[in-house]
Amino acid sequence: MSTHSSGRAVPVGLRIPPELAAWLKDEAAKNHRSVANQTAWVLQQYRQQQEQRKPSSGTSLSP
Repeated sequence: MSTHSSGRAVPVGLRIPPELAAWLKDEAAKNHRSVANQTAWVLQQYRQQQEQRKPSSGTSLSP
């Protein structure tokens, strides 16, 4: 989970479409996580994928 300098998770208010919220709720239940932890896990997975796609030359491409 994302942390700040004190090592604690940072609360974030997030508005998402109802169908995405329902999907997150279902996925969280399947994975025995809270919706907040499932959301953080999904974001961490996405971040890892994006970091692996960065060019090795040290330059980044714009999205």
